[in-house]
Order: sequence, then C-alpha cells, then structure tokens
Amino acid sequence: MAGDKPGPEQEVSDEELLRVLALAYKPALGTTEIADRVDLSRQAIDRRMKQLEKIRLVESGKFGSTRAWWLTDDGRRQVSDSELNDPSSQ
Repeated sequence: MAGDKPGPEQEVSDEELLRVLALAYKPALGTTEIADRVDLSRQAIDRRMKQLEKIRLVESGKFGSTRAWWLTDDGRRQVSDSELNDPSSQ
C-alpha cells in the first residue's frame, strides 16, 4: 500500500499531481486514489493538494468522509502548458 514504506517520501512534482487529475477517467479523485497512483501517503497527498488549492490549481469538496479533488481552469492550463514544454511527454 502507498506510503507504508519507512523512510522519506518520494519526490513527486506538482505537475505530476495535476497530470494525475487531468488523466483520470472521473472528474474528481479522492486523496487515497491520488496517493495510490503516485505512491505517496495519504497524508503527503492531502498536504500537497492543500498547497495546490491555495494557489487555485485544484479545488476540493467533502463527500461523506472522503475529500475529492479536481482541477480548476488554471490547473488545466498548467497541465497543458507543461505538456507542451516537456518533450518527454510527446
């Protein structure tokens, strides 16, 4: 399970987190779903997503006991711009 390994958290860029949301088949993903896709703990994902929410690249909402995250228009533009500027993604 993600984040069950001892030691420091793996480095994951903001762009990678945004890309996970952009490529998801659902319009929003829960914290656990994102954590599983990038192999980070739920706590690390929650912290990082809150940072992205502060700069308005993602938004979130609580649905029952689950927090779901989705891209804002600015977040979509950021993913598009990073895809265009990253030759390895083509």
